[in-house]
Amino acid sequence: SQDATALIGCTLINGVPHTFEIGAWVRPESAPKGWRIPRTEVHDKVRETFEVFDVGLMLCDPPKWQTDIEGWMEEYGEEVVVFFDTNVTTRMARACDRWLVAVAGERTYTHDGAKFLTEHTLAMHKRKVRLKDEDDDGRTKYVFVKGPDKAKIDAGIGGVLALEACMTMPAMAEAQPFFGSWR
Repeated sequence: SQDATALIGCTLINGVPHTFEIGAWVRPESAPKGWRIPRTEVHDKVRETFEVFDVGLMLCDPPKWQTDIEGWMEEYGEEVVVFFDTNVTTRMARACDRWLVAVAGERTYTHDGAKFLTEHTLAMHKRKVRLKDEDDDGRTKYVFVKGPDKAKIDAGIGGVLALEACMTMPAMAEAQPFFGSWR
């Protein structure tokens, strides 16, 4: 009720990963007490996405969505819809590293500039996985967390997972979208 949920896609365009916002649900500032993410809208958007696109892989962060994800796994296949717990630091650090490298590279990552994807990505802060590591030794691993202002990062994490899905799934024809993340 206090968080956000996002469905972010990623596809390869001329070999370059491109992320885009499919749907984002964020608690409005004027929301009444008891407001919740509209799960029916989320389910409708997932169904529409699978109808419109040839989804190769959907990585889902399970907190508060376990039962929903299990339903999607049953409907769309366990090889397509996969749990990706962002609280598993070693796995998440690899995904964050892939995203950091892609963003730092020239013409190796693009996005659609959508409102929530942009805002949530800019709100992400890096946190070292092992505090003893040097800050910039080239091998230090990070995960993304909320900053001191506690701004939402859910769509940004969705972008990280969408890129991870795109780059780690079995080969498909180029320009087919790949999806990631539920928070």
